[in-house]
Amino acid sequence: MQSTVRNINKKAIIYFLLFFAGATALVGQRLNFTNFGSEEGLQLQIMSICEDQRGYLWLGTYGGGVSVFDGRDFQTYTAYNGLRSNVVIDNVTDVDGNIWFTHDANGATMYDGREFHSFSETEGLFYSKKAFLLPKPKGGVIIYTESDGFYDFDGEEFKRYDRGDGLPSDTLN
Repeated sequence: MQSTVRNINKKAIIYFLLFFAGATALVGQRLNFTNFGSEEGLQLQIMSICEDQRGYLWLGTYGGGVSVFDGRDFQTYTAYNGLRSNVVIDNVTDVDGNIWFTHDANGATMYDGREFHSFSETEGLFYSKKAFLLPKPKGGVIIYTESDGFYDFDGEEFKRYDRGDGLPSDTLN
């Protein structure tokens, strides 16, 4: 009887050691990271990141415009290329594949895959502080602000909703 208990204990110890050794091998995997910086074309001070339908990363920066990473290289777009401002606070991809950007104050930009389109007070969009984006399930975006309610884009212009429309506050965060 005592030898049977010893055999069971030895088997239990062997199974435990094999399991522990296997688990340690799985946990001990090596992860490889690649660091990118300005030498590779990445603009610094990243404020926001989104992924487009092709899998490219769009990195909104504070003062450097937008850096787009395709998996190998960075391409940078600035106000010179059509952004409303080089300060990009937030960016998202909508269901139609458009990339939207909000800026430091008063304005947004949309990239349709070919060119940048700028939106401001002319299209009904005005905010005095930071604004953030929320893609709508059926297309377009909602822009919500720190102090001026939110804006709903209908494809042509923005409609503002604020305290006068029943919101408890114009501050949304």
